[in-house]
Amino acid sequence: MSSSDGIVSVSPKSLSFKFELKKQATTILSLRNLSSDAYAAFKVKTTKPKKYCVRPNQGKIPPQGVVEVQVILSPQSEMPAELDKHKFLVQAMACGADTEVTRELFDGKESKVMDTRLTVAYVTPNPPSPVREEPDAGRSEAREGASERSEPGGGGGASVSQLRAENAKLRGNVSQLEAKTKLLDKDGPARVAFAGGFTLVHVLVIAILAFLLGRFT
Repeated sequence: MSSSDGIVSVSPKSLSFKFELKKQATTILSLRNLSSDAYAAFKVKTTKPKKYCVRPNQGKIPPQGVVEVQVILSPQSEMPAELDKHKFLVQAMACGADTEVTRELFDGKESKVMDTRLTVAYVTPNPPSPVREEPDAGRSEAREGASERSEPGGGGGASVSQLRAENAKLRGNVSQLEAKTKLLDKDGPARVAFAGGFTLVHVLVIAILAFLLGRFT
């Protein structure tokens, strides 16, 4: 008997589960008895009994009554394959108020049983959108500048070393000139006096010292 014969209304026709790995998911199946004077017996079957639990999986519905059935997906460690093979079957038939619903009640009574087949759908939660990091231009330039300064022969570090060496060399030259000045001071004829009592050698020493001070300050 098809579902169009109108014994029990089944909703929804597709069971939707919010799927998350290693978490249980539940959906509700609503069964309504369309008869106003007769009870309806029902039974719910699935092609994957190890993955789904149905509560209750069978029972009776009073006239015009509604029964809500819980369909529970057990926790899964991975997304099940071949989801199109996960199906449910709801069987229903008219019965008396004192009828006991058993597995055997529906056997051999195909002409009186209404079958409703249900499909299954999984809904996965949307992952959070990744936050895009804007490049920090100032920080990048600072890192590049520091890298350049730390490279041998790349600028500041090498120049300071060269200047220090040149400074030491020039100081040595000044020391030599001062020594020569003392010798020239003892040699009267070689002294060339300027106003204020300075000799030519004194002027040269002062000029060199002024040059050095101007370069390193």
